[in-house]
Amino acid sequence: MATRSVAFEDSRWRGFLPLAHTRPLAYLRVGAATTRQQLELLTGQQVGVWCRPEVAAATELDPGESADLYLARGWWRRLPAERPRPWLGIADGQIALVAADAALASRLSPETLLDSAMAGELLEGVPRHDIDECVSLVEWWWQLLDVNAAALAALEPGLHVDPSADIRDGAVLDTTDGAIHVGAGVIVHGSASLQGPCAIGPGCVILPQASVRAGSSIGPTCKVGGEVEESVLHGFSNKQHHGYLGHSVVGSWANLGAGTTTSDLKSTYGTISTASPGNPGELVDTGRQFLGAVIGDHAKTAIDTGISAGTTVGVCSALFTRTCPRTVGSFAWVTEEGVSPYEVDRAIEVARRVMARRDRILDAREERCLRAIAAM
Repeated sequence: MATRSVAFEDSRWRGFLPLAHTRPLAYLRVGAATTRQQLELLTGQQVGVWCRPEVAAATELDPGESADLYLARGWWRRLPAERPRPWLGIADGQIALVAADAALASRLSPETLLDSAMAGELLEGVPRHDIDECVSLVEWWWQLLDVNAAALAALEPGLHVDPSADIRDGAVLDTTDGAIHVGAGVIVHGSASLQGPCAIGPGCVILPQASVRAGSSIGPTCKVGGEVEESVLHGFSNKQHHGYLGHSVVGSWANLGAGTTTSDLKSTYGTISTASPGNPGELVDTGRQFLGAVIGDHAKTAIDTGISAGTTVGVCSALFTRTCPRTVGSFAWVTEEGVSPYEVDRAIEVARRVMARRDRILDAREERCLRAIAAM
């Protein structure tokens, strides 16, 4: 009987807003891969995704199958040892793996695992085993930076460049302090520099004089200029010009205008607070001395935008101000005069136009998702 592998979400998905507004947690990038891609490397099979219906269709399990369900907000370093089913893998005191037999698999669904009370009742009495050594769990978007650093440090040492990549004369790739992985079709222009550990996803363009510093995960299909340090850029985002992006997480299809710069250190050298994901009126002390911003999908910044440490920028927001507010909601139009709503149809038309430049179509599901975010 075949065992299916699934990456699932639980009730803590809100800790990854605004990134989680537009993607399952299994599609968050850490190191050189997403959680789902890493699990596929480990299991050697296609991994399904169970998540909120508003961000993707659920992958159904045949009730006759057994299943390994891996928590999507974890970075899986290796697979745990097999045991008689059913059993639960516990990491950091939380359920990180459900190794289900056919009977338990027939009662599992995305909805039951997203509801903590329902999941607790369903899984009560199932044997539990510690698997802390297999996975690092995260509960907040800023913790992705720590796991990203660990995932990059675990990459195979040395310089790994796909044969189809184009490394131009004069580019500097420095593996003294860590590995550099360069994906298919990447172009690294002359005078650009990459400092390991870092990972450049397929189809990226690293522009002249760009400096991608250690701890950065880029791509796929991003364009990068200026300076990027210890940051994660999801697919199809652009930071083409000068300016500093540090200790930040950027979603997909974002565009940072020339001179856009994030602060990632307070003048007091104290720890940085940020808006509580899902409750922007409340501040959370992240415990981090270095933290930039989280920037949602389809966000845009104008020339010379300054972004303070710990800033949250929502989905489809447009910043036309030198000093960005610490918390910017989704579909916000920000100018020196203040914040006003970004007209939804206009924002979606811009998103459609931007995606078409990369030969992508804003499909009906994605549009429904964006309209639902605007209606929140």
